[in-house]
Amino acid sequence: MLWSISIYGATEALMDAQKQNAEIHNLISSRSIEGTTVFSLEGKRLGSIDFLYLDTQLGNVRYAVVEFDGLLGFGCARHPVPWTLLKFDQVFDGYVVPFDKQTVKRAPSFESHAHPEFTPEFERLIFQHYVN
Repeated sequence: MLWSISIYGATEALMDAQKQNAEIHNLISSRSIEGTTVFSLEGKRLGSIDFLYLDTQLGNVRYAVVEFDGLLGFGCARHPVPWTLLKFDQVFDGYVVPFDKQTVKRAPSFESHAHPEFTPEFERLIFQHYVN
């Protein structure tokens, strides 16, 4: 009887360890995301992730701030893109978004030295632009 309890306890501990290990593989460091290339659905490079904005109340990523490429690397603008629109693609080894460069050009943005206040109005503009 004691032997079966020990085996059961060991099996349960092993299953817990495997579950925790699987959960660890779902985690990624923000440093691993920063600098990752962003592509259009057609596979064209649009820019790269500069940094992330986190929702401190919900504990998740709300926006990836993407620095979209300007002409010959000049005139780069930063655009907050809803995190839910970015999907990692192993083939591209980067994130893919469901829009093209023209959509980006019209998107809400800010200068590299500024950090906008994410007012309800600013967030509404971002979602209206990308989701509608």
